[in-house]
Amino acid sequence: MTAHDDPSTDSAPRLRVSSRSLAAGHWQLHVVVAPDGSVTHKPHPLPAGATVVGRQPVGRHVLEIDDTSLSRSHVQIECKAGPDAVVVRDLDSRNGVYLSGRPCDGDRAGQGAVLRFGRCVAVLEFARGEARPTLDGLHREIPGASAVAQALRADLRYAATTAHPVLIEGPTGSGKEFAAGALHRLSGRKGAIVRVNVSAIPETLLESTLFGHERGAFTGARDAAKGLIREADGGTLVLDEVGELPATLQPKLLRAVEEGTVRPIGGSRDLPVQVRIVACTNARLDRLVETGRFRRDLAARLRGHHICIAGMADRKPDILALADAVLPVPADLPVRGASQWRQVLEPEVAEALLLHPWTDGMRELRGVLVHLLRDAPLLDDDEPKFTLASLPPAMEAWALGLFGGPDGRSRAKLEPQAAIDRPRPGRGDLLGLIGQHGGNIEAIARELGVHRRQVYRWLAMAGIDRVALKQLRAGQ
Repeated sequence: MTAHDDPSTDSAPRLRVSSRSLAAGHWQLHVVVAPDGSVTHKPHPLPAGATVVGRQPVGRHVLEIDDTSLSRSHVQIECKAGPDAVVVRDLDSRNGVYLSGRPCDGDRAGQGAVLRFGRCVAVLEFARGEARPTLDGLHREIPGASAVAQALRADLRYAATTAHPVLIEGPTGSGKEFAAGALHRLSGRKGAIVRVNVSAIPETLLESTLFGHERGAFTGARDAAKGLIREADGGTLVLDEVGELPATLQPKLLRAVEEGTVRPIGGSRDLPVQVRIVACTNARLDRLVETGRFRRDLAARLRGHHICIAGMADRKPDILALADAVLPVPADLPVRGASQWRQVLEPEVAEALLLHPWTDGMRELRGVLVHLLRDAPLLDDDEPKFTLASLPPAMEAWALGLFGGPDGRSRAKLEPQAAIDRPRPGRGDLLGLIGQHGGNIEAIARELGVHRRQVYRWLAMAGIDRVALKQLRAGQ
């Protein structure tokens, strides 16, 4: 975000800050959903003191967002020193300010706090250390603009410059496999990337699977097999759930890592192999060492580079970017590709996605997205609408409880400032306009001087749903 002396001369998102430098640790705001797409996909630094956010905000530090549902000066975010020292104040806005799904005025907020103002949804992040430059080429595997995502991309880029083993630790569904794939791609290794889930192979077959065997080495071994380590020669071997590796095989893997050789079952000599080992686990390997389940020397060898991936609950600014990465877009849905779906995402749905704990990580996220896309009602022939009712029933119930129930904040209307004083047309008026304009919502919106979304809200209040609208159009 850049500073502007005269904001009226620049159409880009505007943040005016003083010339003071940001501290080693600083707050930043991620606007993850907004009608003004120019403010999304990047962090906005928040200097010490108060920053005013709105449509035409006034103050020493301001963030201007083009959103007709925002008041001119809508919300003040006051940052003090430390990771739990933010105060969020509603500046008498028309549509209110919400913190973690609840109305907010003068409330304290901390790391990962989710804010909603107007049709914008944002996340607060306390970033430690200096801001890192965006690293192009890794956003496909490691999406997101958070400090956590930037640090992870930097760690992967550094680790890729060497041939040392890499240990990747992170909770289930945190994207360890994507990180391993990025490492292989960045390393430029000529060989293949070979993946194996250690816990998915019976112990009696695992040695042969990894290290190979000679013909006749055991009953049923009619042909020799190279084993996955040699299959990955010149490339990368990804050992998923490495903490489940049986104790009997750990010395053999240690030798392969230390000496670069493997001996197949039934073999009489060691065979050289040049392979990069990437070990992944959702367990703390040091704790497995302490309990005697994993060899200390092997753990030390695998930890040539140690990369920790945070769970989704600690990556709130990146959750919608992660959703873009795993988004299963059905062919018959009129939303094409990543990010477009956000434009028709009701703010409360975005809030629910950000506030959900995601204990099963990206696998759980993908399942929710499948349900969301499948059940999204179409408002007309070219636009779907993602509402809380589009979520899986259990998640919808959870979100309604978070937001105060079906009659609470979760059903509050968002009225553009331009339409605040405009009387709401009655059902008869709306039916007349539908007949006059052949059901063309854009034309009705132009005549009323409001956004088409406001027309849809009025139609819903009048009990004219999608089915009724189509019937009225067909009767023209």
